[in-house]
Amino acid sequence: MNRSEPVSPAHDGRFPLMGDMHTVYAVGRTAAVDLAREITLSTDTVSVDTEGYGLGRDALDLKCVQIGTPDRAAVLDPRDPVQKNAIFWTIKRARTLIMHNSPFDVPVLAHNGLLTADDTDKVIDTLIWARLAEPDERTRKSLLDCANRYLGTDKADVLMAAFKKLGLSKAEGFKRFDLDRPIYVQGAAIDAVVTARLAPVVRKAALDRLTSGHPFSTYGVTGSEALELRDREQRVNQIMLRRTVKGLRVDFEYLDDYRGENSGQLAMIENELSAAGVDPGNGNQLARLLDEQHALPAGYPRTPKTGNPSTRAASLETLHHPLARKFVQHKQITKILGDYLQKTVDLADSTGRIHPQVNVLVAATGRMSAGNPPYQQFIGRARGIILAGDSLTSIDWSQIEPVVAANIAGESGPIMDGYEDGTSDMYTGLADRIKRNRKHAKVTLLAQLYGQGITTLAADLGIDVEEASDIRQSIFREMPRTAGLMRRLKNISREHGKVFTLSGRILTVPSFNGEVASYKGVNYFVQGSAYDILANSIVEVDRAGLSEAFYLAMHDELVVSSDAAHDIQKIMETPPARLCWMTKRTPVLRTDTALLGERWGDA
Repeated sequence: MNRSEPVSPAHDGRFPLMGDMHTVYAVGRTAAVDLAREITLSTDTVSVDTEGYGLGRDALDLKCVQIGTPDRAAVLDPRDPVQKNAIFWTIKRARTLIMHNSPFDVPVLAHNGLLTADDTDKVIDTLIWARLAEPDERTRKSLLDCANRYLGTDKADVLMAAFKKLGLSKAEGFKRFDLDRPIYVQGAAIDAVVTARLAPVVRKAALDRLTSGHPFSTYGVTGSEALELRDREQRVNQIMLRRTVKGLRVDFEYLDDYRGENSGQLAMIENELSAAGVDPGNGNQLARLLDEQHALPAGYPRTPKTGNPSTRAASLETLHHPLARKFVQHKQITKILGDYLQKTVDLADSTGRIHPQVNVLVAATGRMSAGNPPYQQFIGRARGIILAGDSLTSIDWSQIEPVVAANIAGESGPIMDGYEDGTSDMYTGLADRIKRNRKHAKVTLLAQLYGQGITTLAADLGIDVEEASDIRQSIFREMPRTAGLMRRLKNISREHGKVFTLSGRILTVPSFNGEVASYKGVNYFVQGSAYDILANSIVEVDRAGLSEAFYLAMHDELVVSSDAAHDIQKIMETPPARLCWMTKRTPVLRTDTALLGERWGDA
């Protein structure tokens, strides 16, 4: 079937939903359009959900868009021009659009001409409040899971059960099922109703998480401060959605140029690896060969159960053996080609733009992630495929995580003095004090803040465990208050199973085998506080009327229009009020800038 052709539903009309005569859904041109109009004229807040042919490119071809309230849902087929117009009219007229996982739905709606960049200011995402209420990554937060948790629905996924009964995978099921199947239509309608019902409940749950159920009366938030924090994440999401809809330009020739530049190098490396008995990309073969040749350094990490040498990319990259270097080089080039450049080209629309899906609060710490494509993971030359309509400037905070930790700890002395007066950076200053190189100082300090074990640290530095331990002790001697803060955070995590962040978000520290992983409490506090500073800056950029200049956000970097770079840099260097309150001073936050031109990254 042509994906642009409307599908006649099995039943056309208005029907009760979920066994409740007071909850109805409508499907079919006349019934669905009439109900959508009734909904739109009776309320300025509607839920919106989409169903497509799958994920990735398949998601862009829509089968239906659902417009809902807590007791009504119109299931509209956008392949029919009349129903498409009804969807567009509703989205334009509504003042609030409630979605669950808007980074998925918004670009799909925009791609189909149903939503504009200005409409993103109306989007409220229940998933973001669910992540704020339950920040632990083990708690599932799909719409069904949230409905069961917050609404007590206790429902199973009937659509997945139907796929399974027919012997279909999830991907196959979503491609084959359409509006001609009642179970599909009813599932779509239920999603819209549940999203509408979920919004006030999960909104309250997010506020409750911030204000109750934890012992952090001093560093938590209450009153208007809690309300502002709860809603801050929605504003960050709206800003990111606007950029998603506007998109980022793709240089299609860049992929071919990069492939041409590296094809000879790849062929040469593949021949060398094959001659040694190693298949390109097979880390197990490489590690086993080097182990048999006794070419692995002392202290190289091994898996606890088997004792086999680690094949983690971070471990292999520390090896200086020529074969290992060739292996890593080959892996990096092919990763850039396949995982980044090719996928970016494949995801570009007819206007030559990609529309990355940026997920707010996706990590337990709050860090954002990007998908379709995952530009936050782009390394080296991969970034160059993305273009802007004007000149770009990258602005990133200098050592934001250790700087925040040291400031909150009340650290003082030559290391902080050098950072704040601009005569040194924190890693260089620390390296000079402990008589080590900058890499040793940087990797070791971050390892402590991230909760990394000494064995892994030694492997990452390419030194033995004893030497790595000496470096760690030297750093703690130079930064005793930071070491004290880390101990306090571990004790707090161990005692309460929770930790706070700079802004007052409350994070759950995970447990393993019944024991709280207290070292993660340090990591969650540090990375979570760094995210708070990023989120605060994004909102302040928007308040200054500069959000149109915003292109990309990473955990410590904003990529912006060069015309607005000076003003945005000043915003990023202004410490948030909570940081000043916590430190009882006005800390210095330094930034570094790089003029990129119209291409993100080095050409």
